[in-house]
Amino acid sequence: MKKFIFSMIAAVVSAEALADASIERVLVRQQWPWNENVAIDFVLTNVTSATEINCAVYRGATPVSVSAGAFSGDICELAADGAYRIMFDPSYLPNRPAKGETLRFELTPSAMTGDSPNREVLYKIFDLVDHTVTDVTRGALLSGQYGSVETDYSRIGDGYSSPLSDVLIWTGVTNYPGAKTTKLVMRKIPAGDFEYPQNGDWSKSTKYTITVSKPFYIGVFEVTQKQFSYFPTANASHIGTSYYNPGELSCNLGDDKPIQNVAVHNVFNGGTTRIWDASKGALKTLKELFADAGTYNFDLPTIAMWYRAMRAGSTTYYYDGVAGTPTDFSYNDRMAALGRFAGTGGVTDNGDGTTTSNGVVSVGLYRPNAFGLYDMIGNVTECTKDHGQKTPGAHFTASGSDPIRAMGADNAVGLYGNGWCHSGKLWTQPLYYANLHASYKFTYIGVRLVFFEGENPFKPSEE
Repeated sequence: MKKFIFSMIAAVVSAEALADASIERVLVRQQWPWNENVAIDFVLTNVTSATEINCAVYRGATPVSVSAGAFSGDICELAADGAYRIMFDPSYLPNRPAKGETLRFELTPSAMTGDSPNREVLYKIFDLVDHTVTDVTRGALLSGQYGSVETDYSRIGDGYSSPLSDVLIWTGVTNYPGAKTTKLVMRKIPAGDFEYPQNGDWSKSTKYTITVSKPFYIGVFEVTQKQFSYFPTANASHIGTSYYNPGELSCNLGDDKPIQNVAVHNVFNGGTTRIWDASKGALKTLKELFADAGTYNFDLPTIAMWYRAMRAGSTTYYYDGVAGTPTDFSYNDRMAALGRFAGTGGVTDNGDGTTTSNGVVSVGLYRPNAFGLYDMIGNVTECTKDHGQKTPGAHFTASGSDPIRAMGADNAVGLYGNGWCHSGKLWTQPLYYANLHASYKFTYIGVRLVFFEGENPFKPSEE
């Protein structure tokens, strides 16, 4: 039984509504003894257009700052007069209320406009069966229509933090029907900067600022084997097991496990040329699959895009925001929470000088970063469309905007994020395979897709 923490909760309704709609008959009740959450029931009248409700919390006369995730239920897109309910989670308060303390809530209705933050599309769901695309807005997530969300990254793990001012993670995506098998769920990454240390070494004082100037969408998960089976080219005769054989290591086979053991250029690029071309192969057919729903230019990320998505604003060794560099990369608690590495279950030491490969796991089992992306490190290494560099060195050697390596005939993909058979020490330079376009495939190489609405700004060749 949960502890009863309030003796009374008062509600005040703003008299200066910004829309014609008004709020009446407010009733506030804690849901004790079932849980600590507070139900705010109200009646909305005089609704003439889509309405959203701003919720404020006060301790006496003092306003309290709480994240948007503290409120769920009927908070936006209210299109008719009627009775509604908003739920408040008091665990989001900076300090838990004392028994008998009074909290005051203020509800203010306002008309939703086209640029309302609650109408921003944060996720897109691509249904690989019926070829439809569903927009998931900020308001729909906060209203609870898609299951659990988190707006405070510190609640993801002990000691976690993020410098991002706007965190909204769809944590319920890990249980959303088909998200790992029949649907591609992709998350919007805003344009922005990330820091990269000299030679990839966070102890270095020299840091480069890398800018990704355009927003893009990236897969919440690595592409899984079941998802790839719906790509029109997945079973093409020219691919065969010589270019894609996820079951070559039997423990790696599974519908919701990431594709791996794939010759990326041949399968996704559609040919033997080493020049990356997103208008061919699996990426071309995936675009065609959703042509009736819109123009979606699917691709692999550039190195800069991958790092922007992976770092999620963090400047710590891992993207968890926890300070300090681990001293043991064979196993440490931080890497164990974030990804599948050799030391977190990928490889078993049999104690007799031999090892057993346990391979990848289902996507989405570890903790996400502050953008809500899973397995950005661990499980499989992920390919970028530009190779990084084939000689030893760093990813980035100077600050810049939208850097991309030349993709001429001698270039191939770079691999990032480590995999199930590697240690938890993040690479300070990419693995590089000049012949990955041909028959080269490895049981730890996979992909995570990105897409742009409209023209791909990083195209070497399109159409």
